[in-house]
Amino acid sequence: MANPPAGMIVRAYNCSMKKEISRELLVFSIPMILSAVFQQMFSWADALIVGNFAGEQALAAIRTTSSCYNILLDLILGATAGITILAARYAGAGEQDRVRRLLATFVRVLPAGTLVLVIGGILSASPLMRLLDTPEEILGDTILYLRWMYAGLLFLAVYNTLAAVLRGTGDSRTPFLAVVLAGAANILLDLLFVAGFRLGVGGAAAATFLTQGIMTVYLWICTQRRMPYLMQGLIRETVDPRMFREGMFYALPLMIQGAVASFGKVILTGFRNGFGIPVIAAISTAYRVDTVLISPVRNLGAAVAAKVSQRLGAGEREESRMVLRSGLGLGIGFAAVMTVFVVICGDSLIGIFGVSAEVRQIGAAFFRYLGQFYIISALMEVLHGYLQGIGDVRFTAGNLLFQLLVRIVLSYALKGALGWTVIAYAEGLSWCAAVMTAFFRSRQRSLPE
Repeated sequence: MANPPAGMIVRAYNCSMKKEISRELLVFSIPMILSAVFQQMFSWADALIVGNFAGEQALAAIRTTSSCYNILLDLILGATAGITILAARYAGAGEQDRVRRLLATFVRVLPAGTLVLVIGGILSASPLMRLLDTPEEILGDTILYLRWMYAGLLFLAVYNTLAAVLRGTGDSRTPFLAVVLAGAANILLDLLFVAGFRLGVGGAAAATFLTQGIMTVYLWICTQRRMPYLMQGLIRETVDPRMFREGMFYALPLMIQGAVASFGKVILTGFRNGFGIPVIAAISTAYRVDTVLISPVRNLGAAVAAKVSQRLGAGEREESRMVLRSGLGLGIGFAAVMTVFVVICGDSLIGIFGVSAEVRQIGAAFFRYLGQFYIISALMEVLHGYLQGIGDVRFTAGNLLFQLLVRIVLSYALKGALGWTVIAYAEGLSWCAAVMTAFFRSRQRSLPE
């Protein structure tokens, strides 16, 4: 019997490998997606408890702190996103000692740097809130809550460093379990402190702080049990200058991008506030839902970055390109489902927050306009994930800042022609601009040796 042609064998192998990579990517990304979804759901529950048992002023005080707090949080998340990429590269190459030294370095450096930011944040909380014209009736609660949240960043620095290295080694499940535990603990502590002891904003702040501690301790213990080689000699280790330089190569651009993006969101919030209370309420509510809906494609991009880097570490260059192709297919599928869902259920999704009929109508229309661009958003996230995975983090950080600039410019330029709908169209068109530049970059950028 004649042997099959070589081309047929190669095609069969490629088809089999693509299916395997798609399955691997999906399994790896699901815990990351669920983690993001659960975090938002727990945030909703947190707001529900505070609003019902501490009142609207307490809820307003908590929400007022988000933009200031997110600037520091985004610095940590940017740093740990870079650490995940580098850890995946080392894990793919089988260099476990480098993974361990990477963890030992950044589990010291990141909390130390965060401590400096926390002290500065706590000391500046009062003048900062006054600078932002926080209403006097909620000023005291706002400052109290912001200081507690800043203090909790020390826990998050340790947690996110551990989670970044674990994801880099292929374990996205353990950080997800930590989030589930933390969310459940936060709800219970909110019920105890806010609903039970009536401690108001202070109780909600203490509950969040303790929850972050529980989450971090749990992940530390799990890492010791499941991957003891990572924790071996961790206390005695010192900062490795080479690991620090390599880690910052990946982390610093993403840190800067995250911080600048947070400032940009403050500008866009001010722009949105010019359309009046119904639009503010509708768009704010829609974005709370949108954060959950779009989390699959955003976390898929992070999963692509880790898996591409891991494959390159193992010397599997062609397989790393297959990760990109698989990611694009999954991203389009996720986004198509999201688009259909928001078009059909947008009104109901806004309605669960108990808003007026006018706000529901505006929110549902916003979903219809923005939903048209969800597939573009998915392509952008996956392409950025691929570029980050091959080490092109400076481009992706710059491209995201370019996308933000396009969004801000279009918002003001098209405001007169489109009215409030410019909020959706400016964001969607900025995704289109970022996709084009990312696509051409991915075609031009060669894979690292």
